[in-house]
This record gives sequence, structure tokens and C-alpha cells, in this order.
Amino acid sequence: MRLYGAFLAGVGLCAPQEVRKEETMTSGKIDQAKGRIKEAAGALTKDKKLKREGKIDQRAGKVKEKFEEIVDEATDVFERDR
Repeated sequence: MRLYGAFLAGVGLCAPQEVRKEETMTSGKIDQAKGRIKEAAGALTKDKKLKREGKIDQRAGKVKEKFEEIVDEATDVFERDR
């Protein structure tokens, strides 16, 4: 998808800004991934605290991701109205 998006941006069929949004991994997704790693490590070592921290990190990442989506949508709406 990235190459296709970059191709479209290169030939002027879509804005480069749209491609950048798809290519970057949001901090919410990074937090979710860290949470999954923590949870798995906690499960392997039978560390309940680490497993719980992992679940919390995953939930926080989901909230952060939704917030980032809302900000992106609001930004798009304001840019269209200009």
C-alpha cells in the first residue's frame, strides 16, 4: 500500500500528506504493541503485575489512537473549509 500511495503522490493523483498519514505508525499503535509485549512477558514469567501493566498500556494505546483519529478528522474538516 505504501508503494502504491507513494506512486499516486508522485504522479499527482493524491496529496503527499495523505501518504504520510498512512506510512507513519501512531504513538497509540506503538503503545498497544508495547502493551502486548509486556502482557506476553508477564504471562511467560507468571508476573501478574507486568501482565496487568501490559493490558493497561494496550487500553491507553487504543484511547490515544482514537484521539489521534479525531484530531486528524478535525484537521481535515478545517482544511477543507479554507
